[in-house]
Amino acid sequence: MRNRGVALILFGTAAGLLVWWLVAGAHVFTMTSRLVQVKDELFGTTVDHWEKAFIPGLEVVGPTMLILISVGVWLLYRDRKRKTVSTIQA
Repeated sequence: MRNRGVALILFGTAAGLLVWWLVAGAHVFTMTSRLVQVKDELFGTTVDHWEKAFIPGLEVVGPTMLILISVGVWLLYRDRKRKTVSTIQA
């Protein structure tokens, strides 16, 4: 039962990462800065300015989700196997 709870937490974390990636813009590559347009109040002109930001990309989120889901599936398999073995021995 304990493994099942940990597996569900891992699946929930993987789903949260997927939602975070989608909400952040679903970029394929990780961006470390983003373009912000700053408007000059005096003349009304806009200037492009790069500010540092971490926007997750698929090359970071994808493998992390794959590891979390793989460990979760392994824990569920191990929990099921352990229940089957204990049922046979009883």
